[in-house]
Amino acid sequence: MYYIGLATGRLLAGLAATRLSSWKLIYIGQSVLITAIFMLMLPLPTSVSVGALFLIGLGNAPIFPNILHLTPQNFGKEYSQSMMGAQMAVSYVGIALMPPLYGILAQKLSMSIFPYFIVLLFCMMVFSIYRLRATLKEQQIKLL
Repeated sequence: MYYIGLATGRLLAGLAATRLSSWKLIYIGQSVLITAIFMLMLPLPTSVSVGALFLIGLGNAPIFPNILHLTPQNFGKEYSQSMMGAQMAVSYVGIALMPPLYGILAQKLSMSIFPYFIVLLFCMMVFSIYRLRATLKEQQIKLL
């Protein structure tokens, strides 16, 4: 369900990109994500949890492509290739490490930590985007 949500979200984000800014799409994705995470945390029927996994994919869909799209604007055209390479490298490391990390934690603790694991990752993402926006705002003030 996650991957169906991701594919659907990428399609919808692509269509919405003509009307909404990249930052707006990122914030919409984060809003969908937090809603889905709360759905996972509540003691609801399994069908709701399946729907929450779909919504997690839907919410994640616009975030990474739009962060990449904003790279030249955020870091300057002269650094954008290097920054995109770094972003791709970090994303691949995350893709490679997060499933085994969750698997180890689930073995040691319980599979029921999944929503909390997702919350932790979500908080890290929100903090990172907040710091990026704050740094960009600070840099604009210095440039003026």
